[in-house]
Amino acid sequence: MKRIQSQFQYAIAIVLVLSVAGLLMAQTAPSAPPRKSLVVEGKTLDGAVIQVDGRSYVDLEALAAAVGGSVTIEPSRVTLNMAPAPASAPAAQTAAAQAPVESAPATLPDAMSRDFMRTSIAMLSEMREWRGAIGVVVSTGIPVTGTWPQDYRDRVEASLGQTSVAATNGADHDALELLQNEYGNLQSWADAVIGARQSLDAAQSVDPNALANDKMLQKLTACSQFLNSMLVSGTYTDNSSCH
Repeated sequence: MKRIQSQFQYAIAIVLVLSVAGLLMAQTAPSAPPRKSLVVEGKTLDGAVIQVDGRSYVDLEALAAAVGGSVTIEPSRVTLNMAPAPASAPAAQTAAAQAPVESAPATLPDAMSRDFMRTSIAMLSEMREWRGAIGVVVSTGIPVTGTWPQDYRDRVEASLGQTSVAATNGADHDALELLQNEYGNLQSWADAVIGARQSLDAAQSVDPNALANDKMLQKLTACSQFLNSMLVSGTYTDNSSCH
């Protein structure tokens, strides 16, 4: 009788080990969840909403950019800073009435085209998803198996190609250069992380403070937030974090 109980307990242990292994293998091949557009005060953000198990999750960086706010990412918390409320309608109307009337140009010299902004925002969303998947490798130390790193790279490259085709004016091409810089930096960072994990460099792959101390990741995040804000504004500007 004791021998039968021992065999039964051994079989249960084997099942539990296989179940945990299955969960870890599922984590090593992240798949892209369905995305939807988010409309904030008349501004459409393509791919800013992810649906998982019937729940909707909003891209905080895209949301902050749409309302003129900012996102601060720390090791133990994420802070969303909203923009201050606009001036009251009567005061704004009074200021407008007192201002001299001038005819505005049809197109500002630094204005980006609508198609370029749409494809660029979608590309940024793809890059953030890729960056997040690599971040999981850094923070958990899960093994890298399968083709998912290359799958993320292929999707971002395809988005970059669409964005390049959509660039039609000077502001578009200037902004495209910043997007290409972000892609190049992200690609280099991802290759370094995957290479370290595949060589079983635990010091770089499983350090709990690795993400917080990663200078390149901080640079990538800062550039991504800047690009989001710039694209939502519709006007090209430059920023050192994207160089």
